[in-house]
Amino acid sequence: MKAIPEHTIAHYRILEPLGSGGMGAVHKAYDKKLQRVVAIKLLKPEYVSHQDRRRRFFQEARAASALNHPHILTVYDVGEDEDGTPYIAMEYVEGETLRQKISARSYQVKENLDIAIQIAEGLAKAHEAGTRKPNDQTGRLRKDSRLRSGETHRPTGTRIRSRQ
Repeated sequence: MKAIPEHTIAHYRILEPLGSGGMGAVHKAYDKKLQRVVAIKLLKPEYVSHQDRRRRFFQEARAASALNHPHILTVYDVGEDEDGTPYIAMEYVEGETLRQKISARSYQVKENLDIAIQIAEGLAKAHEAGTRKPNDQTGRLRKDSRLRSGETHRPTGTRIRSRQ
């Protein structure tokens, strides 16, 4: 049997895709240095040579790393792979995306209100820092229906998580 080649970005081993948007793609990855699972956002290959896209990508990383809020993911690392691919490594949250939850129509009224409040709190914090909004693909809802957003601009999705 032939071994499947390991795909890595810097010291992160890519495990599986999580979502994709206009400018980047997010993957579940394993941080070999700190031995933990992370979410890693990569600038799409077609944009790696576009200076404006690279600037905006790194601006997003700086904006997100400046925020500390229960409904906004923690940025762990930002950089470029040896081939010049920019990446943002951030907290990984296990759960379904907000889009998946909405599509399944498995919400109750109280859950909807709780999630709306979480989104509003995260948006308020992002706006205070001068960033823009999260969307429904990179966010994840944990089993306890707590939101954790990974985006602080016009993102590719929103992750949902509880921080006790």
